[in-house]
Amino acid sequence: GHCQGDQVLLDSLDEVPTTRKEYEEAADKFAKEWLLPPDAYQRFLSSSLRYSKTKILAFAAEIQRHPGIVLGRLQFENLVSYGYHRELLEKVKLLFP
Repeated sequence: GHCQGDQVLLDSLDEVPTTRKEYEEAADKFAKEWLLPPDAYQRFLSSSLRYSKTKILAFAAEIQRHPGIVLGRLQFENLVSYGYHRELLEKVKLLFP
């Protein structure tokens, strides 16, 4: 599922979230799996304990995602420092205040 404001789009009716926390967890899970295919990401993680810029770029190209998405996930999961390969990230500006 995916949260947008107070609305949730569900992939399945098997487990309908009932609390705000459940909605957020469902949205997080959906985003993780949509942005980085789980099987490919697990293969990438198991291929090395060190995530060089070259490895991140190669994996991102393989799954056709921006390397900043891969790096952001590694950072979020505390697998690399937030200062690691920051040049792979893009500046984002707010379009709608």
